[in-house]
Parts: sequence; C-alpha cells; structure tokens
Amino acid sequence: MITTSQIKTLFEQWQKDELVFLVSLTVKPGNKITVLIDRIGGLNITDCVELSRFIEGSLDREKDDFELSISSPGADSPFKVLQQYQKNIGRNVKIITNNDQTVTGKLIKMEGDTIEIEPEKGKKNKVAVPNIFEISNIKEIRVIISFK
Repeated sequence: MITTSQIKTLFEQWQKDELVFLVSLTVKPGNKITVLIDRIGGLNITDCVELSRFIEGSLDREKDDFELSISSPGADSPFKVLQQYQKNIGRNVKIITNNDQTVTGKLIKMEGDTIEIEPEKGKKNKVAVPNIFEISNIKEIRVIISFK
C-alpha cells in the first residue's frame, strides 16, 4: 500500500521552489491518491502535470496499482495551510471565528500567527477599522469570489 508519507516525500523531491506548496494529501483505500497544491502568485496547469508525471514515474504500478489526482484547491475552498493566507493578501475574505463571529473584508497583512483584516464598510460604519485575528481563533476563512 502507498502511504501519505511516501507521496509527501515525492512532493518534497519534486518541489521546484518555496512558492509551490502542499495544501492537502490523501491516500484512500485502493491507492486513490489526491494531492492539492498551490503556488504563491498562482498555480498553472504545468505544475500539476509535472508533479503528476514525477509521482507516476517514481511509483511502481507492478507493485502497487494506483489512481492519482493532482489539482489546486477550489477557489472557494477554505484555507488549510498558512501559505494560503500569504497568497491571498489583498483579496476579500470571509472569516468565521471559533465563537461563530463572521467578518468580511480585505486580508491586508499576515504576521506570524496573526492576520489583519480591513473590514468592509457598512451602513453603520463610515470607516473600516482594521481587525487583527489570531489564526488559531479562526474556524474557517475563504476567499470571497466576486464577478464585478
């Protein structure tokens, strides 16, 4: 059976630079491998193809047959790793805190284990006041997709 640690090691061997990062990795029964990667500045299909070929070329189908899927997380997927916060600075996000408070606004800064959000101006708020959140106090954060 193929393990997540094997695939993680292969990703690290392939990793071109620190701009490409692993978001999630699963190996389900029957060796169904799913790898989600991303890149600061945006992922392209070439990265996915190259990683797929590298992993396929490194595994032996005679020993373990497998199904491999390499992709990026969906645009509306919640953040799973710290690099996604860094990648999305300047974008509008929706945060749900551990105490179920919802805040929307622009992600303007990440420093250590905290992020700073410039909340959207509301009817009551004439000026947006920055809010600082510890990442450990965030239940979920995702990019707000806008087609304006």
